[in-house]
Amino acid sequence: KVRRNKADQNFIRSSLIFLNIFISILIILGSIEFVFHLGIENRRIIFEILFFILLSGSIYLISNWIIQSKGLFGNYSDFEIATWIGEIKPEIADRLLNGIQLINSKNAQNNDLIDYAISKIQVQIEKIPFKGIKNIQSNKWKYYLIISIILFVGSWKLFSERPENAYVRILNPKIEYEIPTPFILTSITKNQLILGGDTTQIILEGVGDLPDSLDMVIQDKIEIRSNKVPLINGKYVLNLLNIKKDQIVWGEFYSESIFSPWDKISSEKDTIFVQDRPIIENIEFVIIPPKYTQL
Repeated sequence: KVRRNKADQNFIRSSLIFLNIFISILIILGSIEFVFHLGIENRRIIFEILFFILLSGSIYLISNWIIQSKGLFGNYSDFEIATWIGEIKPEIADRLLNGIQLINSKNAQNNDLIDYAISKIQVQIEKIPFKGIKNIQSNKWKYYLIISIILFVGSWKLFSERPENAYVRILNPKIEYEIPTPFILTSITKNQLILGGDTTQIILEGVGDLPDSLDMVIQDKIEIRSNKVPLINGKYVLNLLNIKKDQIVWGEFYSESIFSPWDKISSEKDTIFVQDRPIIENIEFVIIPPKYTQL
């Protein structure tokens, strides 16, 4: 009975410590997911780590409780339990240890005497309210657990965003979530067909917190180049002069922070198709004079 009570107290204390550690790890991993919006593979690894910690911790706690409550493999031996009772009731500590020694030295000659001595000690032990004994260390970890739960609830609200809460994304590693961005770029001009040597414009507009400028990337069969284009009246306008070959043009803006979940924001790619102008290589005129000219 005493061993079971001691094992119960240790199980409660160990469980409180484990829950505090697990919630702390969950908050840390949730913070990483909230900041960086990890991909499916990374979220799968995090999910497996959390599942392994939870499963292995639960197995350890339950198996350790069984071993201690049953006194298996030398855990919570009679001597350890006697020492623990002696700390609670110092006045019977010596007699309790002596009783254990008597049990170990018990034989047919002193059997009745030892049983009588043990029964007296047992009466004194039964008067001790073990269930009412408060484990100060367990109470400390209870307070820590309350704080951890409060932090978890607060972080749950903090990590709520579109498309989904960071904790929900971690618990659903197979789902691909869209990474939120501060703005979206849209092309107004779309694809164009022009004649060689003409001039045209690429116009982008956006929704959200638009940057003061962005890069307009121009790609043809030979090279890729970019121009810095400022934001004017809510639009980015790029003038392209004397275009003589097909070009693909798009806008992009790279993140300026290492803690941003996105690397860059790009518009859709517009293609400028260039059609060669017709060239007059040779002109022949046939002149037929009127009859009255007699020519």
